[in-house]
Amino acid sequence: MNESDGRIVLVTGGARSGKSILAERMASARGSDVLYVATAVPRDPEMARRIESHRNARPSAWRVMESPEDPGETLRAAGEATPPPCAVIVDCLTVLASNILLKDLWLTEDNREMDDALVALIEKRGEEYMAVVRRMLEEARSGGLHTLVVTNEVGLGLVPEYPAARVYRDVVGRVNQVVAAEADEVWFACSGIPLRLKPGPVISGWPAREAGS
Repeated sequence: MNESDGRIVLVTGGARSGKSILAERMASARGSDVLYVATAVPRDPEMARRIESHRNARPSAWRVMESPEDPGETLRAAGEATPPPCAVIVDCLTVLASNILLKDLWLTEDNREMDDALVALIEKRGEEYMAVVRRMLEEARSGGLHTLVVTNEVGLGLVPEYPAARVYRDVVGRVNQVVAAEADEVWFACSGIPLRLKPGPVISGWPAREAGS
C-alpha cells in the first residue's frame, strides 16, 4: 500500500451494540472535518424518527451526504476535495444492502413467502451490492481517505424463517467478509465494549479460503 492510499476501518457488531458510537468516536479523534455518509432512507415514520435521532446526536460541524445506493460516488468526490475530510463514516452497509437488494420489493406479512423467481432476483441484486461495495473500497483507497465502515454482524442469530431473509443474511455475510479482508483494522462492538479483531494474533494458514465464500 502506498503512503497516499487511504485507510479502511471496519466496525461491526449486532443491533444496539455501540458500533456506530465507536465509529463516531474514532472519527472525532481525527478532527472536526468529518464526512458522514448516510445510507438510510426514511421509508416509514419509525425510520424517519431514528434518522432524526441520529442526526441530532452527531456534531453539527460534520458534513452529511445521503448515499442510499452508491456511497462510492460520494467517496470519489470526497477524495477529490481540497482538502479532503479528516475522516469519512459510511453508516451502514446492512441498510445499503436492503436498499439495493429489495428496492421495490419491500416485504409485508403477506408476501414474505417469495417464489423462486423473486428469490433469484434478490440473489442477482446481491452481485450488484457486492460490486457497489467493492467500488466504495476502491474509492476510499485511491482517494487517500480514512474511512470507517459500519456494518451489522448478521450471522449470530437464528436462521431466518423466510427465503428472502436467508438470502439477505448470506449476501451481507459474504460482503462483510470481503470488507474485513480488505480493511486495515476490524473492530467488533459487543454491549458497548469495543474489541479489536484486526490487526490481531496471526493464525497459521488463515485464511484457508478466499474471503466472501
